[in-house]
Amino acid sequence: MKLILAGQPLFTKDGRVMGNARVTGAFDLNGVSCYNIVTDFGNAAKLNAREIHNAFYLQRPHENDQLPMVEQLPHGMRHLHLTESHGMNVVGMAEMDGITIQHDGCQGTMILQIPAESWEGVSKALFIPDTV
Repeated sequence: MKLILAGQPLFTKDGRVMGNARVTGAFDLNGVSCYNIVTDFGNAAKLNAREIHNAFYLQRPHENDQLPMVEQLPHGMRHLHLTESHGMNVVGMAEMDGITIQHDGCQGTMILQIPAESWEGVSKALFIPDTV
């Protein structure tokens, strides 16, 4: 299943059931990853990954379906590759001191260059699993 991070925009599959939303938190419930979401209208819900995948698209049709992605670089530096819509949500959620942001408007992507000393704080803020 695709990686779900904080700030992830969720595009509804059926607006009659639930509108567009974004992920605002994550937690573990009996070994199952669950997510707090808030809709565009301010309604809150708790869903597991399967429920999110059933109710929402994780990117717009023209966006790169391989994102989000973490790229490990030498000396502990990491690049967090995001779609533009996801990146705009993330920038407001994580502490951005020392983090460089590359924006590619043509591709609709953002890359956050995260130094080793900032990774732990950013990964916790965005709910990036240790296995990434």
